[in-house]
Amino acid sequence: MGDWTGKERTEIAAEAPHLFEVQDGLGWYDHAPGGEGIEALYARCGTFLASLRTPAVIVTHGITSRMLRCHALGLEPGAFGELPGGQGVVYHLADGVQRCLSEGA
Repeated sequence: MGDWTGKERTEIAAEAPHLFEVQDGLGWYDHAPGGEGIEALYARCGTFLASLRTPAVIVTHGITSRMLRCHALGLEPGAFGELPGGQGVVYHLADGVQRCLSEGA
């Protein structure tokens, strides 16, 4: 999240309201000053998943979870904003299919 690390979405929207004028999901994420960006996050997630040799339990932040699921589901990185998310949500991924096991808080 670069310079936006630790800030709430409302704070980011106050700093850069133009990024929130169009409701395009999480597109604002790609504009974080000093941030990693969507393509770099997608590449990093792909490298991580390729390194796994056994089934794994992965605990992560929501945007990274969405990007990991893009890879697992065969989606392009831009689709990450269309995937469901939320706090405390648990997904099971196998054979290109995701199943929500817990809806979170």
